[in-house]
Amino acid sequence: MASMLGLLMLSTAGFERIARAWQRSFLRSHFRVQTRGTAAMRPSNRHASSGIPDGDRAIARISAADLAPLMGALEVQQGCVEEHTFRSGQWHSPTKTSKACLYYVVSGRGTLTTEKGDSIPIAAQTLVVVPPGARAQRPAIHPDVGGSSDLRLICGEFQATFGEVVDLFSGSPAAIVERFEDGDALHNQLRLALEEMRHEHPGRTVMVALLIKHALLLLLRRALTSPAAWVEQIAALRDPRISRAFVEMTKRPGAAHSVESLASAACLSRSGFMARFCDVFGRAPMSVLRDLRMRQAAQQLRTTSTPIGLIGRAAGYSNNGGFIRAFRRSYGVEPREYREQSLASRDAPAARTSGTSAARTNSPSRFTVSETLEV
Repeated sequence: MASMLGLLMLSTAGFERIARAWQRSFLRSHFRVQTRGTAAMRPSNRHASSGIPDGDRAIARISAADLAPLMGALEVQQGCVEEHTFRSGQWHSPTKTSKACLYYVVSGRGTLTTEKGDSIPIAAQTLVVVPPGARAQRPAIHPDVGGSSDLRLICGEFQATFGEVVDLFSGSPAAIVERFEDGDALHNQLRLALEEMRHEHPGRTVMVALLIKHALLLLLRRALTSPAAWVEQIAALRDPRISRAFVEMTKRPGAAHSVESLASAACLSRSGFMARFCDVFGRAPMSVLRDLRMRQAAQQLRTTSTPIGLIGRAAGYSNNGGFIRAFRRSYGVEPREYREQSLASRDAPAARTSGTSAARTNSPSRFTVSETLEV
């Protein structure tokens, strides 16, 4: 009797195992079908103007809540803009520069050709941003042959960074192309920047930088909706969790940050945070934080008379010696020498500043037009 009961229990357990295995197999099969169906419904970015081959997958987007503080941390400097008209047979190819370049099509039609040979049509209200550095693809811009109107562009150069440490377009491999609509504020902002460049108004360089920043903020807003894959080219937009921690570092560089606290802000493990931060920014988080702290300290040394010890503590250093050593590694001089050099530069004769301003006003155009020779 006992043996029969044992055999019955063994058979029941076997049936239960078989049933569970069948259930798991059914669920896995059902899940795969659903996944394929969902993927098929995602928007295709095969024709994205950035040139990134991303197949039929959804773009990883940053949320509006994470984008807003990132936009607030953006700084734009060294901006300038000019207007150029390209006629049939003319073209422009920017030289390699440490700054980013922008091209906004005011009117007409043309083609942007990358170094890889990809041709991207551009028309009115199209914004093209070429990242700085040798890794960026330097495009050539041609007006349409036989077009009914010339190609008019607003061309500009600028430097866009977070805390003057991380470039907005750091690691971006290709030109960014985004089409805006009639009535967008972008056209007006760049027109105002042109007007500022044409006059010697007080604070002209500051105004131009602010207007270019406004244009970039309008571009960053498009990261929420644009079908183009350039959204994933910008490192700060690629990983929202890492961006959240990075904003904390930028807003409060002197706070008691650690890898653990930053990983907690990103809702990641310590190892996961380190790996993803290095993947996004190409540097360790504490290295970026140190540069942010030194930048804050340098700004205070240039613009205030605050004691050096207090500046060091505001930068997150409880030990004055540690702050001095870190500052010397970053700037090559001690904080006291840096402050003295800044004061000497500020007290330089006004004539030299005036001469520099005049030379800048009369300097040749940065954006040259080349002719295509007809044979």
